[in-house]
Amino acid sequence: MRNYHILYDLQLSSVDKEGNFVLEKDSNVNFATKLIKYIKEYFPDKYTFSMIVPYRNNDLELFKYAESIIVPEYYTNKVFSSRYNWNVDDINEKLKDTLHKCDIIWTNNPTLVNNWKTLLNELKLDKVKIISYNHWIDSDLYPKISHKIPYFIRQCEGSLLADLQLCNSKEGVKQITNVTKKFFKLNELKKIGIELCIDFLPPIIDILEIISYYQDKNVEKEIKILYNHRLSSLGYYNDALNRFLHVLSRLYQNSSIKNISVVFTDPSNKINVNNIDIFLKNCIDAAPYHYSVKNLDRKEYLKELWDSDICVSTFYDNGGCWSMSLAEAMIANNAIVIFDCNAYKEMVPKDFKYKVKNEEEFFIKLMEIIVNVDKRNYNNLVSKKYYVNNYYPKIIIDKFDYLVERIFEGDQDV
Repeated sequence: MRNYHILYDLQLSSVDKEGNFVLEKDSNVNFATKLIKYIKEYFPDKYTFSMIVPYRNNDLELFKYAESIIVPEYYTNKVFSSRYNWNVDDINEKLKDTLHKCDIIWTNNPTLVNNWKTLLNELKLDKVKIISYNHWIDSDLYPKISHKIPYFIRQCEGSLLADLQLCNSKEGVKQITNVTKKFFKLNELKKIGIELCIDFLPPIIDILEIISYYQDKNVEKEIKILYNHRLSSLGYYNDALNRFLHVLSRLYQNSSIKNISVVFTDPSNKINVNNIDIFLKNCIDAAPYHYSVKNLDRKEYLKELWDSDICVSTFYDNGGCWSMSLAEAMIANNAIVIFDCNAYKEMVPKDFKYKVKNEEEFFIKLMEIIVNVDKRNYNNLVSKKYYVNNYYPKIIIDKFDYLVERIFEGDQDV
């Protein structure tokens, strides 16, 4: 059996108001933690890891599983510049020793694949493979936002140059394949040995971790609706939030609904809470309502999942993204209401009754599970059973191992 050392390139996105990275609240760190943890659990001797970080936090579980290489200059809090620009020579000085012992570079940022290829060529490390993981693609926004176009094209370029391009859903595979065809002549590239090698690998949801915070749902208390998605003024994040606020305002105007509260989670603590407050007050004529915006660490967040009854997602144009937050809520016995689109279709059964086509249906289905606890429980039973049966960590890690072996097929030293 061959052993593999992986250099893991985090993609960080959680930044506080002062511009500092907040590792403990970053979904990318959560994604990396679960992936590496379960690879080490199921293949303890086969895979070892190093990772690039802006600083070390020994309190985080991630640092138990991987050697950390502190390279502050590798990360900047300017999203678009940091995601496809860095100086190869600067990075080489910090990473050359690690690169000489690694077999795979895993990057969560396809726009950096060409940079990694350049560095590997300079070091004559042509046997090191690059796995690129794409959490989302801005295909639905192109070409409406001109400053995103270079970033968008670099995503497609990285997918082509990587030895393996992974997406978090089948929908993501479909979208990346289709948009890459628009920018590149794949048949011509194949003639010179460049071919799109693409597959899907859903994120690991740490079911045992979530269950360890188990608590019974109190059916006597007010019903708590959880909106556990990024609060941001950026594009589809803002659209999804406004969509939910419109639904919420209708709930509050319904005289038969009096026992609900809503929790918004805000990992970066950057949203202007007053915007939510003003919106709701404009929609509600002195009706009682309760909501809160909480800035939670991981433990507090998991407790909040179990204290909630319903989790909603109002995204329908988010580029085929898998929703880790939605999956975690399902495991914590939350009923869900989602739009019938993109990757959400892969997360629940085909005949799941709480996939909706529009905002009106969303409101109706949400009302249905608010007023009927049996339907709420059945909703969760069906969705959670499907998810666990199809996406248990062992299933995903076995596929990861298979894909790694596949890209090394033909190497003489396998």
